[in-house]
Amino acid sequence: MDFLPWITDTACSIGGLSVPPGTTFFRRPRGRIRNVSHTRAPVPMHPLQQFELDLAALIGRPTNLRPFVCDGSPLTCDAFIVGFNPASASSTDFWEFWKPGYGFNKLLWFESYLHDRQAKPLKPGRTRRNPISNTRKVIELVIEAAQPVRCLETNIYAAASEEAKDLSEHRRITAPFDFLLATVQPKVIVAHGKDATAHVRNRAPNSAVIESNHFSRGFSNVAAVELGRRIAEKARDG
Repeated sequence: MDFLPWITDTACSIGGLSVPPGTTFFRRPRGRIRNVSHTRAPVPMHPLQQFELDLAALIGRPTNLRPFVCDGSPLTCDAFIVGFNPASASSTDFWEFWKPGYGFNKLLWFESYLHDRQAKPLKPGRTRRNPISNTRKVIELVIEAAQPVRCLETNIYAAASEEAKDLSEHRRITAPFDFLLATVQPKVIVAHGKDATAHVRNRAPNSAVIESNHFSRGFSNVAAVELGRRIAEKARDG
């Protein structure tokens, strides 16, 4: 004889036992209880864990893409610094710098960044290379001046190329950046460069957008510090 399922929608008492709602009984057609099973409500996933899974679905795992750099959880960053694309390719998988429950390990990433720049062959006619790029120097000054506001640095394209013109069309994918923007929803966005500015302008209606020249050339230390202070001010106002 087939057993019929019966799921309680309210708490009840059967045989002197308290039965919570959502309990499934299997009974014979005449009503005799044959078996009892409990269904537990799913445990909510931690936001950072969900972020990790969603990002991995977009960029893959492992990956040579660099969707962002920050110190700790990207979800608590109130400001974005947005460029075109990373200029320095990494020899290390992005996820090697990710720690579940913590976020991005910037110190570990920076050590890898310095190593990759040192190991990279020089262009013809060049005899030396600075330990960090001009863009990296400006970004670090901006981030320091913006404290205590936490900044996340990212690009509209996550694939690296030494020059913007060298980034092939099939690698110009904005999905990782668009995901970051929709998920984190920063209060302030600094877009440096025309391409970054054009992409951000109509995609962040709830963020204060600061448009800037690209950091790679002609950006002084004083200008970088002033920009960081503007970020902090706009974040407070927001």
